[in-house]
Parts: sequence; C-alpha cells; structure tokens
Amino acid sequence: MHKMRLQRVFALKLAASYWKARHEDSDKKPSKVVFAGLEPTEFKALFPVWVDQEEAALWSKKNGRKEGEALDLGSMLEELTLSTYPVERLRRKPLPE
Repeated sequence: MHKMRLQRVFALKLAASYWKARHEDSDKKPSKVVFAGLEPTEFKALFPVWVDQEEAALWSKKNGRKEGEALDLGSMLEELTLSTYPVERLRRKPLPE
C-alpha cells in the first residue's frame, strides 16, 4: 500500500476511534469526512476563525471533490482498505486512491 494511502487509513481509523469514544451512540451519529478547501458551512462554523484555502480547494476539485461534500467516514475507510475493485468503480470519478 502506498505511503500516503497508509497515512490516510491511519488518520481515518484514528478519527473513527475518537468519534466512537466521544459518542456512545456513534452508530446513530455517523462521522463524516470533509475535503480541504471545500469544507461545508456547518463544519467551518465550529471554529472561531476560518480562512478559506483556495489552493486546497483547487486541488480537491481537481481530484473530483465538490464544494461542501462530506462523505461517511466508515464508507471511505472501507474503500481505502479494499485491495481489488469492481470494474464499475474504476469507471467512475474520482478514481480510488
């Protein structure tokens, strides 16, 4: 597995562990992953100061992400740990990482 992918898997597992520890009903409150530069307003509102990162937004959009998109952490982790993909998945964008 590529080093960056391993780091992402580790970060997602850590986030999932943190979420589960903080929320007893974590199965009813799904955790979400947001993308650099494209964070939804609800996420930005959690911080007293937020500076939009245009360069990060361009990179995220280039990689097939959309403004305000938030994906389910469990689903993303599951996809990142797959070793094989069905042909239909490989035909969609963004491609698996």
